[in-house]
Amino acid sequence: MDDRTVVSRQVESPSHFVADLKGWHLSFIFLSIILLASIGVRASAWHHWHTGAIESEGAEYARIAENLRNGRGYVGISTPGTQLLFPPLFPSLIAAASLITHNDYELAGRLVSFLLGALLPLPVFGVAIRLFNRRVAMIAALLTVFYPVFVHLSFSVFSEGPYATILLTAVCLVLRAFDRPSILNSAFVGGAFGAAYLIRQEAVAPLVVAILVGLIAGEDSSLAKAKRALAALAAFMVLASPEVLLLYRSTGKLRLEGKSSFNYAWGIRVLSAGTGPGAKESIQDVTYDSANSINDRLEGTGVVMRPNAEIINETRFHFRDAISFFGEAVHRNTAEFFSKIRERWLGAPFLPALAFLGILGRPWPRRSAFHHLFFILVPATAIMATFTVVHAIHVRNYFIFIPFLLIWGANGLLVVARWTNRVIAVTTQRSSLSSVPGGLAAGLIVIVMLGYAWKDTRDLSEFREGSAESQGAKDAGLWIKQQQTRRIRVMDVMDTIAFHSGADFVHFPSCPPQLALAYMQKEKVDYVIFRRGFKQPKYYKEWLTSGGIPDARATLVYATREDDPSGILVFRWEDNSRAGPRSGDI
Repeated sequence: MDDRTVVSRQVESPSHFVADLKGWHLSFIFLSIILLASIGVRASAWHHWHTGAIESEGAEYARIAENLRNGRGYVGISTPGTQLLFPPLFPSLIAAASLITHNDYELAGRLVSFLLGALLPLPVFGVAIRLFNRRVAMIAALLTVFYPVFVHLSFSVFSEGPYATILLTAVCLVLRAFDRPSILNSAFVGGAFGAAYLIRQEAVAPLVVAILVGLIAGEDSSLAKAKRALAALAAFMVLASPEVLLLYRSTGKLRLEGKSSFNYAWGIRVLSAGTGPGAKESIQDVTYDSANSINDRLEGTGVVMRPNAEIINETRFHFRDAISFFGEAVHRNTAEFFSKIRERWLGAPFLPALAFLGILGRPWPRRSAFHHLFFILVPATAIMATFTVVHAIHVRNYFIFIPFLLIWGANGLLVVARWTNRVIAVTTQRSSLSSVPGGLAAGLIVIVMLGYAWKDTRDLSEFREGSAESQGAKDAGLWIKQQQTRRIRVMDVMDTIAFHSGADFVHFPSCPPQLALAYMQKEKVDYVIFRRGFKQPKYYKEWLTSGGIPDARATLVYATREDDPSGILVFRWEDNSRAGPRSGDI
């Protein structure tokens, strides 16, 4: 090595350091602006569209938080006994936030979603810069700020919004650990996935993928890789231990989750009842029956009418039934997945096409091939998770794909911009490329894509459930709460009015009509709620169209306007009420 080489490296090293420092300084400024913009966009959307009743799933999380603070244990609203399907981090955060909101658990849930949702552009930036470059990362972060699904999730009490932020943070830490392998970085990976697991249990699958890819990536010794894998698993188990211990105390078995057993039990009941062409009952009727059935002794037999632990413990995976179950799940949910990625709320057809370009627009560099492989496998595990469900796939189950599509799509936008610039340069016979045409083309695509997505996202049933149009349901619940001096019981097909009235929730049972009346008496309900537009259970629509409950003990005491989207009728149930016209303080 001659003196000139040494001098060259001495000059070059500080220059690289200065360039990196400048780049990260600019990134810090950009991310600060992005975070402020993210908070502003979400706050403005919340203020503009308002909210109504809490979402049904949110009512479960918020009631768990309330019961935790009041010393009633880890108990929700929609199923008896200990709740084993909803991990504890989200309700624990809601319980903590309720200290600020003065025990308003709905507002606490929305604040937790808001804060974590506003942070989502940051891990998106971190992932994109490690997979591609700073320009792609900036585009991806900007798209995340304005993408309507994430904006609406930020003031909805669903776990999908917080989960997306924590999962993308874990993915970013995995990519960092690939670049800088160490036991400490691996421990950070395990801890991040542990936090994600405490939001949604399916985070176990991408952790396994991260460990497997880590064992084959890089040139370190097998022993070094094994140590890092053990560090990740150890950190994960430390954070996951509260949920694992809860499952063990409730079921007597060490397990990481109980949702798959619960979904399997529900799905097997649906399949055994028979659905599809030629079936006597619709899939909606069969699904409701499997969840809410009771027997002649007025005992709950449906999967949501009994404690989670009972369903999990008695569920057995028989080979033939399992093959039939997973075959049906793959058949139904594969078609459902491809249907969803063509819908406009997701940004189709633009976002999927841009994502395809972003993945395959140019060959992966050899040094980052495992980064890209891991990043593809993470959403693949989310697809696999849908194959554990037969009875119902909600559109929100597909929300987790959007951050991945946005990161790929941001790179796809650059591919489109470069292609446009080259075409313009060739057409105009200019030797130098101008970035303006490509930027305009990419910007136009973004505007159209976001316009499509904003228009359809508001119409998704998930977001309508907690939108201002559900205010009638919230008002009904608050009205019931004002009438009471004790804890009451409310029968309904959804748990939101029971939540807002501070009541215990009783499901409308799936059974013959006369048995349903006996069940109301046995469960000592105080109010029975009807919602216009619902069709399950089978007698529900008949009672609704005929004026209400065919029993003198039921008196109509509250009703929303005919044009109210919530369509709420409230009947008071009293054992000693006299027969007569149904009227009340409406």
